Amino acid sequence: DADEKVWQRKKHQGFTTIPKELPLIMNVADVLMGSKMDVSKVYLTLWCNVWDDGFVQVPSAEKLAFEAGYTSKKRGTEWRKRISALKELGFIETKPGSSGDDEYVLLLNPLEALERLIGTRRDEIPEALINALREKSIAIGK
Repeated sequence: DADEKVWQRKKHQGFTTIPKELPLIMNVADVLMGSKMDVSKVYLTLWCNVWDDGFVQVPSAEKLAFEAGYTSKKRGTEWRKRISALKELGFIETKPGSSGDDEYVLLLNPLEALERLIGTRRDEIPEALINALREKSIAIGK
């Protein structure tokens, strides 16, 4: 009877497809940002709002910031800082729109972004995290 108890993406609306490595990728992003800021909640929020074409429209930074867990009056500023960091890390690209500089977000292939980061900033990423990513990739047949 598990069929009736679990979320089935082919039966329900409101789903997205994410890489199975996403939790580890989010950890790498946070590690690379250090104690300056966490970016993983914003990255996950973008993934939860993406369509299959890789685009997310952000007509309200404050609204998506709230979804990501930022509830202060400065949530829009917190969102924009993290969007800037995700661009710097190579996980996203943005384009301006009528709502601001980062209204249109393109989620880049996170595995390619991750490989670039491992190549350029390997000494900042714990070896155990890199090994866990490799193990996960092998387990899913990559």
